[in-house]
Amino acid sequence: MNKGLFISFEGGEGSGKTTIVNNVKEILSRDYNIITTREPGGTFIAEKIRKIILDNDILPLTEALLFAAARHEHVETLIKPAVNEGSIVMTDRYLHSSIVYQGIARNLGEDDIEKLNMWATNSYLPDITFYLNINPEEGLKRISVNDREINRLDKENLEFHLKVKQGFDDIFKFNEKAVIIDANKNVEEITDIVIKAIKEVING
Repeated sequence: MNKGLFISFEGGEGSGKTTIVNNVKEILSRDYNIITTREPGGTFIAEKIRKIILDNDILPLTEALLFAAARHEHVETLIKPAVNEGSIVMTDRYLHSSIVYQGIARNLGEDDIEKLNMWATNSYLPDITFYLNINPEEGLKRISVNDREINRLDKENLEFHLKVKQGFDDIFKFNEKAVIIDANKNVEEITDIVIKAIKEVING
């Protein structure tokens, strides 16, 4: 594999993305160079922006612009170089989250947020995206009992999280590069589904 792969994981709060990313990395690292990262974040500058976004009450458009700025840094300084060198890069969230959270749930406009992020990334899209589909009630219940950091997006009301779920459902329904997974399945089963799909992409 000369050129690497770019893989994103999407889903609502508590869908288990981080757990699956870590499990997949542990298994695939036996045969491939795997880099895991997250959004917002992943680089020095993007992590600074992450703290601003998640720790402060800011206007919706400011939030959207900061996500796009962090994503530009992330793509240009980490993701693209690593993929071009042959690594498999897996990110916990990417631009689909902005389209859903800011474009749909924050009512900024799906098309406008998509255009903003396509510009910020020079239309750089994942080779495959895994959408971990979970009902918001179950996802929020999960994060209330585990040790994961709770940020201001987690604390949004249920109506907001229902909009997020519907948004993800809608944008991935006809996306040929998306694999939709029932996040209520056990971790081992989801991990197996993800690894099988990644290997199918690798093998063409």
